[in-house]
Amino acid sequence: MVYTLKKIKDINNDEYSRKPANEINPLHPGFRTIDLFSGAGGLSLGFSPQFGQNFKPVWANDFNESAVATFNKNFDDVCQYGDILQILNDAPDTIPNADVVMGGPPAKGLAF
Repeated sequence: MVYTLKKIKDINNDEYSRKPANEINPLHPGFRTIDLFSGAGGLSLGFSPQFGQNFKPVWANDFNESAVATFNKNFDDVCQYGDILQILNDAPDTIPNADVVMGGPPAKGLAF
């Protein structure tokens, strides 16, 4: 299908485009996310029902213990502490399937 600018505008103005998937279809379970380099979970929060989105983190990772603890306190206990390369080498089967994989940019300039 070819999307013209008019078609994209029509899609964006569609009454369904602004509703979470479970409001369009109450049987829709939502989308599962993996949050890499998650920090405390800012990206996951933006994708959460608190912001009108129908996404649920099923796995996350960071190598900062405090960030992992914060993520796990605010979301389900799905954030794993450690080096992602080590996790991929040692136990790749511990990472579940997901609909969306997202990754946080480094925040060195913002970290205290």
